[in-house]
Amino acid sequence: AIVCLYEAFDALRRADPSPHLPTAMSNLAAALVTVGDLAAARELAEQALDLLAAFNNPQLFLYVRSNLMESQLGLGLPGEALATAEAMMADLAQNDRRAAQNHYVSVAAEAFAVHGRIDEARHCARISDDIARDYPAAFNEVHAAWANAMVAYASSSDDAAALLGRAARMADEKGLLPVVCKAHARLCSIHAEGRRWQEAYEHSQRLLAAEQRRLLHRSSAKYYLLRVQHELFEARAER
Repeated sequence: AIVCLYEAFDALRRADPSPHLPTAMSNLAAALVTVGDLAAARELAEQALDLLAAFNNPQLFLYVRSNLMESQLGLGLPGEALATAEAMMADLAQNDRRAAQNHYVSVAAEAFAVHGRIDEARHCARISDDIARDYPAAFNEVHAAWANAMVAYASSSDDAAALLGRAARMADEKGLLPVVCKAHARLCSIHAEGRRWQEAYEHSQRLLAAEQRRLLHRSSAKYYLLRVQHELFEARAER
């Protein structure tokens, strides 16, 4: 999928300006977040956001900002992520409810939660729950579980570990690796703080396994792209 998105991105860059280019860029950013290539995802999302200024496409703005926010959080840039969350939620209030917004508000819940803005994080989690109820397909239930787990984690709630564990299991069943990694990282932290070393170790091992899966997907895609680029270079040289 990443290779196809790179090819679409490259073709659209040479075409007349249209919303299709920032859409392809944001799709690629989302795919790169999935495999943990966060710096590249952030760069693409920022560029897509700049390009979107020329088009009136509110839903696409939400999508791009969600991918930017997730990459910022993953890179350890919570201040940037918070600013993106605030802008995205302001836009969300002006748009019709759609199934895809479940992911957007789930990431926003995380961005608010890490800053201790619990009321705003809880508001995002409620929206995520509503969307998951109305549109239970795809990853919506996982996103809602993650949003609620982050509210509990940031609130130091007694059920934080149980909710994070539930989110991790649901994400693992669906193959949603970013949530698997984030949930196990926080579970490791919770158990380490409680001096439950065996449980912390077990979650660190699960985190490592999930991160290795992400790296495998990333290296496979990049190897393919490098091979294609090499073959194109050789073909041009021969011509």
